Amino acid sequence: MNDKVKELARLAHEDALKEYRLRMESELASDVIFADIYDRKFAELIVLECLSLLDAYGMPDGTSPVADLLSKAIKSKFGVE
Repeated sequence: MNDKVKELARLAHEDALKEYRLRMESELASDVIFADIYDRKFAELIVLECLSLLDAYGMPDGTSPVADLLSKAIKSKFGVE
């Protein structure tokens, strides 16, 4: 696993732990599963990282119709905002 993936895993763990603790205060413990929260956070961070690659292929003015369409399609496909 490269350093970027390790960093995303660490960030996902931190975010998931925060969400887990908050949800444990307001939901039934049996409804809050840390692994599910972590998996969602990690996948979201990976998708966002991939989307950031599209920025590298933008036009000089910072826009790219193709990159914009791909970004929207990827966000829609994976449910990432």
